[in-house]
Amino acid sequence: MSNSTPSFEAEGYSGALNEPQCQMALRLWNKDCLPLLPFIRQYGLSYEKIDIQFSYRHWEIAEFLTGGFLESDLLLYIPEYGVWPFSNAYPTFHYIRQANGEGRAVKECPGQVLESRSAFATSLVHIAIISEWDVCIASPLPHCMWYFSHEGWLRFLSDDPVTDALVRDYLGVPRSERANPSEGL
Repeated sequence: MSNSTPSFEAEGYSGALNEPQCQMALRLWNKDCLPLLPFIRQYGLSYEKIDIQFSYRHWEIAEFLTGGFLESDLLLYIPEYGVWPFSNAYPTFHYIRQANGEGRAVKECPGQVLESRSAFATSLVHIAIISEWDVCIASPLPHCMWYFSHEGWLRFLSDDPVTDALVRDYLGVPRSERANPSEGL
């Protein structure tokens, strides 16, 4: 992401993305990460370690992820969905995408470049989290990535100490606690 204001759209990615486009967009994100690897703050947490009320905070978490501290667009990538059929809100997810001009199924286009601070972004992230899908949310500014697993853990990566502190405070993770980065793999 070579532009002065990094964004997925500036790199030519917008709207719904198919699997190869998602992989390329994430490679751009990772390429920007390589010089920063010594500074990346990475940790994995099980939902239980975050907050006993996590399941009741889905909407609040979706708002936090898609608004607030983000200064650019974001990539929502769903590599796996429908793992737990009892919690699957796929029809609602598809309907919201359709209402915003994207009629293709998640199987065809598992990624979506979204404008941060939009109700569309918050709604899609919310549905993906409550459905317990595998969800990756990447932002070029600040340079951070969230990964929610259907197995009940999340991973957060950031190269920015301010973003790291903000997220730790929000999730209630003590700054002195460095969770094992390989936890949840």
